[in-house]
Amino acid sequence: MDWVSILIGAAIGGGLSWFITWAYYRKSLQQQEQLRQVDAAERAAQRAADAERRARDSERAVLYKNRESSYNEHQAKPDRRWDLTVNSNGTLTLVNRRKAISGFFEIMLHSPDAVGTREPVVRHSALGERGSLTFPLPGGINEVDGIFVQTYEGLGYPEQEIVPIHPKYTMADFRDPRISPQ
Repeated sequence: MDWVSILIGAAIGGGLSWFITWAYYRKSLQQQEQLRQVDAAERAAQRAADAERRARDSERAVLYKNRESSYNEHQAKPDRRWDLTVNSNGTLTLVNRRKAISGFFEIMLHSPDAVGTREPVVRHSALGERGSLTFPLPGGINEVDGIFVQTYEGLGYPEQEIVPIHPKYTMADFRDPRISPQ
């Protein structure tokens, strides 16, 4: 009888040991699967963020090229009316390249995605030939692709011109670190 109780004890102990090992192994597999799913979700989120960043960088590069092209086209015009300079303190200097303005003119921010009427940043009257005007822009020049100048002389229609700003001044992700107009 002793050997039967030993055999029963060994069977119960072995079965209990097997069950505990099996439960631990099953729990370990569940934890590994959970970690695998978390890692897969993190990798998917990272891939999505990387794809979004690459798409944004690509769009920004195209926008930079478009703004730079617009600036270069404006600079290449021999008959352009205005020159625009970005100063180290973030102000802009607008230089009249043609005849004097006897009426008044308004300067507004220009952005191709702007909707509605723009409020003038500067209203000024009379500017001599080769005269200049230095003014700050509220909020700085970040993401501004140029200024819109309307000149009123007499009772005629206003003369309007968009004067682009080089994107190396206005697009922070392409800005030369030595240039810091804010």
